[in-house]
Amino acid sequence: MANRIYIGNLNEEVVYQKLKKELLASAISIKLVHDEIRNLYDKKVYFLVYDQYYSRANSRVSLSLLISEHNGMCKVSCVGSGGGQGIFFDFSWFSEDSFIQKCETILFELGFKESQ
Repeated sequence: MANRIYIGNLNEEVVYQKLKKELLASAISIKLVHDEIRNLYDKKVYFLVYDQYYSRANSRVSLSLLISEHNGMCKVSCVGSGGGQGIFFDFSWFSEDSFIQKCETILFELGFKESQ
């Protein structure tokens, strides 16, 4: 499993629409398997889940994105999972990281920074 958090100064709806469109266009084997928008009090939270086949791992990998407002900034939490082989070692050939990097490229173009 791999995870990263990014912070930027854009509207969450804009980021949601951009990621939704650009990730689907980034590879033929990517599928959007879940798309949900929730209202929590006076804020919206966006949840996207993607699935992609990685031949080098001979497995499917998922990417889950949670987009929300946090302290006046847009926060995007990215979690890549799956893709592992083996019971004890879960060797994934870095496929989860590769999936997150697709999201990272889009976010960096929007001026986002990785959060610590």
